[in-house]
Amino acid sequence: MTDDIDQVGPSSEQASEAADSEPRITAGRLFGVVGSAYRTAARHLVLLLVPSVVVLVPVGLVTSGLFIAVIGRNGLIANDGLAPLSASYGFIVAAIAALVLGIAGYLVALAATVVMSAGLLLGRPVGAGKALAAAVRRPVTLSALGGVAVVGTGLTFAVGVGVAFATKDLWFAAGTFVFLLVSGLWQALALPISMLEGRGARWSIRRARSVSRGRRTRTVLAILLGVVLGPALVVAGLRWALSALDGFAYVVIGDVALGLVGLLVVPFQAGTLAVAALNQEYPVAAAALYPGAPQHRPGIPLDLAQIRRRLSSSVRPRPRRAALLLPLLVLPGLLYGGYVWFNPLGLSVDQVLQPSFSRGPVTLHLLRGEWPMAITGDALTTRVCADRRCRRSRLYDYQEAGRLDGGTGSVALPDGTVATAAWRFPLYNRVLRLFPCGPDGCGGNGPINTAPIVEQYGYDAASPAMTTTGDGILIAALRTGDRRDTSEVRLIHCADIRCQRLRAVTVDLLHSTGFDPPSSPLAVAVRRDGRPVVAVAEKDSGTVSVISCDRPECRHPRLTRPVPPPAHSPNASDISDDRRLDGVELVIPQDDRPVLAYTDPRTGAARLVRCRTPDCAAADGTALTGPGLWHTRPAIALDGDRPLVATYDLRRKAAMLIDCQDMGCTHRRSVALGALKNGPGYLDLAVGRDRRPSVLWSDEPPERFTTGPLHLTTCARPRCGD
Repeated sequence: MTDDIDQVGPSSEQASEAADSEPRITAGRLFGVVGSAYRTAARHLVLLLVPSVVVLVPVGLVTSGLFIAVIGRNGLIANDGLAPLSASYGFIVAAIAALVLGIAGYLVALAATVVMSAGLLLGRPVGAGKALAAAVRRPVTLSALGGVAVVGTGLTFAVGVGVAFATKDLWFAAGTFVFLLVSGLWQALALPISMLEGRGARWSIRRARSVSRGRRTRTVLAILLGVVLGPALVVAGLRWALSALDGFAYVVIGDVALGLVGLLVVPFQAGTLAVAALNQEYPVAAAALYPGAPQHRPGIPLDLAQIRRRLSSSVRPRPRRAALLLPLLVLPGLLYGGYVWFNPLGLSVDQVLQPSFSRGPVTLHLLRGEWPMAITGDALTTRVCADRRCRRSRLYDYQEAGRLDGGTGSVALPDGTVATAAWRFPLYNRVLRLFPCGPDGCGGNGPINTAPIVEQYGYDAASPAMTTTGDGILIAALRTGDRRDTSEVRLIHCADIRCQRLRAVTVDLLHSTGFDPPSSPLAVAVRRDGRPVVAVAEKDSGTVSVISCDRPECRHPRLTRPVPPPAHSPNASDISDDRRLDGVELVIPQDDRPVLAYTDPRTGAARLVRCRTPDCAAADGTALTGPGLWHTRPAIALDGDRPLVATYDLRRKAAMLIDCQDMGCTHRRSVALGALKNGPGYLDLAVGRDRRPSVLWSDEPPERFTTGPLHLTTCARPRCGD
């Protein structure tokens, strides 16, 4: 390409002589423009990819490295991508810088490829170096055109938002936004016009109007199809094809493939713009019918003779040399995908299991200590993951088999499966059934109706609690007492999952009423000698009681209250959703002194109580989080002989894992697992054989009958350590 690209075109005599030998570009139909552009791009793809390699590959490497450096340890691997835990000032600056750099690089690569495409169409091939030099020499014009595109899109979006507020109809507002956006696509011709005629942004936009006059609809549809929809369909198809992959192939090869396709579509987009701008074909029907109408004045095509002369180049393109650069196309995808897969900083891995999760308790188990299984909802809805990250999972939903009424309790069995107890309300009274759960869910339609009944007359269907003993399964449940204003705490022992022989004993009588179905007022564990310990959180009084058994049969239990009633009992006006505060968690370390986790009904803070004696006659309490009446009960698990607690920090607006350095958690380390965008939902915690914790948590809005995403976050290292 000549260095005097901004000079005035040739004389009329020279243009007339050149016109006899120049090729005429005519594309009379919509698919003619796109077809001609795509054929040219496919035929010369290797050559046309050089600007993308030279410009966009370094841009991709710089932006990927920038995000990796800025996020550092303050991030996580979310849905096989890198994400920050919070939008810090540094991250916002980096995101803006990356966006500006990406747009600038794309415009330069697109403009250079347009020049090369026009040269090929007009029989004047232009080298990549000359084309890039021409694009780089026009920073003001390209910046102005990019600014017009960004501002125009923003104004169009603002109009769409205004229409949404005015009409209260999101579909109509979205349609208005799309219509206005598509209607202005003819302005994209300003890019090839500015490069081929050597003019500024304002003049090029005016020239785009005159070039597209008389065929504007056809031009808009051609640009929509060739520049927007065609590449979008290719990317969507690639994503669909990649969904069949797993593991390394999906993360690394997937990122490489997506990055490669993102660069490959640039020549096709540039070809579409070049053909649409150089096209000499105009319909004549409108001008013939209304010769005097200004809106039907004939369009003014570009002067191909002048453009052809301006594109003269003394250097012939060398496709074989250009092919040597093609391996560089995979570098951005390799850098980003490799970093995500190998995770050198040990970031936590987060996967959204369900984008729209309805409010309800959640239970997490690791089948055979490795594969996550989430039990949610009131119908034994079970999701079984294919790997520890849970990128692939299978959902077992038994809604049609009959509704379960109330929460569920479950426990991991020594054989790697899970036993689940759930209340059912078949006719006149609730019954508690015991279900086997494993890689195939909780068994389907049969077990819903045929699973063994282990208890009846469930009191308000509050969630049962479960644990294993040396000789079977132990279930703690509430059932209606002899008086309607009381409930009995029952311990039920089954030898195995079939529970053909069971023994049950009443260990306490509560004068509490109104346990809500999602509440978990019970927790149960056993000491090393097999004696059960039951924790009971009473909603009405705010008391947490501990029932200690003298023998495994628990014929003579002892009751203590390590958490006495608060001075001010909570009521509905204090708590936005008080049913979430009903609950307690219990673990017993090697010294047989129980550790409790619960939510303080006065302040909403998550608290931990360490018993001084095995019967918990005296205890020491520690606040794990700050106050906040909108809190869910925490989850606790033992890793070795130290507790791990999962909860929410409303001040930081994040789901947290608290690594206790001692049994009382007076010294602890907090690790953020993910940012809360809506609000704290229910959560659960499990620790695998590799000592890596996994937390199942929901990010739910405070309003009832709303939904939010359900997350599974898995730490890359034991105790989420550095």
